Amino acid sequence: STASYDNVSLAFYGAGSQYRGLTFSSDGTKMIGCTDNGDSVRYMNLNTAWDLSAATNGTSLGVGSQDTSPIGVEVSADGTKVFVVGSQNSRVYVYSLSTAWSFGTGSFAGSFQLTVGTPSGIRFNDVGTRMFVTDANSGLTSQFTLDTPYAPITASTVVTLSQPANTQGLAFSTDGDKLYYVTHDNVVHQYSSLSTGFSLTFPSSVTLPTTLEPTDTQRSFYDFFTMDGGTTVNVRNQEIV
Repeated sequence: STASYDNVSLAFYGAGSQYRGLTFSSDGTKMIGCTDNGDSVRYMNLNTAWDLSAATNGTSLGVGSQDTSPIGVEVSADGTKVFVVGSQNSRVYVYSLSTAWSFGTGSFAGSFQLTVGTPSGIRFNDVGTRMFVTDANSGLTSQFTLDTPYAPITASTVVTLSQPANTQGLAFSTDGDKLYYVTHDNVVHQYSSLSTGFSLTFPSSVTLPTTLEPTDTQRSFYDFFTMDGGTTVNVRNQEIV
């Protein structure tokens, strides 16, 4: 609501291509996008973090063998995995980089079939245990829980959120409390959490694995065990009902 244009622009990796799915590295020094008429994912190095005034071309990753219409892209926090949403086959494609942030070392590592008809954007939470995919036509964002971080092939537990139609991309604030959509009519929509939520604090002796979060109408049950009289306590199982 207080945004203004900085009068700074940059021809992404040279003009003439139809780029989509813009994202950044966490430190703001790399800007990543995919092009649906070049069938590739590319990035640019920013000389100053988050500043488009000076940049150099990085390497590119060809994805045309899997999907000729890449439309959304995400990169793992450590820069070793690239995730591409393709609208040709409605899949999330995973590519492994043998050298972090060197797209030229990427190799295809598998894919995940989506149920949405027109995927348009993809994001992960900061630890890779949740994946969010937007659908341009249905007006839904699908949330997937990943059993293994940054491994979409283990995705399950779909939850959906209604959104504006013709959504082309999404982003979260750092704390996850705000969600942003950009739509085909050149408008950015901001959503905020309406729930104050609750805080569940375990004793320092409890070792917690990645746990699921119940909805407002669910309850969560934990099964604990200890092998040393309580000095160290582990979660054996979590059940949400």
